[in-house]
Amino acid sequence: MASRVVCPYCAVGFPEDFCLTEGQCNSDNGITEGDLKNLGEILDITASLGEDISSERVYKDAVSTGRKRAAELYPIQVGQICDWAWYKVCGGGVEPITGCTGRPATNIHHGPDKSTLANEASNISVICTFCHNRWHVANDKYYRNPRPENGEAWLPDIPEGKELIPLEAKVKATKQEILMNEMLIPEGGKDK
Repeated sequence: MASRVVCPYCAVGFPEDFCLTEGQCNSDNGITEGDLKNLGEILDITASLGEDISSERVYKDAVSTGRKRAAELYPIQVGQICDWAWYKVCGGGVEPITGCTGRPATNIHHGPDKSTLANEASNISVICTFCHNRWHVANDKYYRNPRPENGEAWLPDIPEGKELIPLEAKVKATKQEILMNEMLIPEGGKDK
């Protein structure tokens, strides 16, 4: 009888969408002796993949770790355009911005929670440099410095009379709104 193949994701109970053998793993029928020999290594390698980021784990470099995870989870594809193209109220935060005309995506943006370990889809946008710079110019003033240690949440201090707008609040913009916005902002996205 041939030894079964169990990918690391199935071995630790990830959803079938993560299976590296395209659903051919069958972890419900148990693991063979050969699999048991390597299971400890498999669990060590994959343990952090499903880990809750709010855990007490200490990272050598939380910012770098978070950015690397984001790059794996949200790779920028050739020809991909900015997530905020043709939308207004983009990026969430205290002062959302109006997006662009469909520039090439170049940045993986964390926000409104600027912790790089906050890699949930509700906090990540793949955007162009123009929009990325504009969002940071508009919103960075609301964040305390320095960055919190070990990747803890980094949310803005919300001034009285303002509110934290979620990333999902974006609304389709008209061509006129987008073009007027781009005419008012110098190239590169940085407001004066």
